Amino acid sequence: MAKVFRAWDVDQSWLLPPSLLEFLPPGHMAHFVRDTVREALDLSAILDTYAEERVRGDKQDETGRQSG
Repeated sequence: MAKVFRAWDVDQSWLLPPSLLEFLPPGHMAHFVRDTVREALDLSAILDTYAEERVRGDKQDETGRQSG
């Protein structure tokens, strides 16, 4: 099966996708979900099941939380 790629638009106005914060008004449910995942959920049991080793440090993990 042939792979289909998106059409290339040389007049594209954004080099990188914009932040969703620019499109979501304050108080939007997406902000609540993001904050809950970042601050309230303990995802360590899930993240520990992955076999890939990652260097722990002061970088944000997949959820956007500070690790280390």
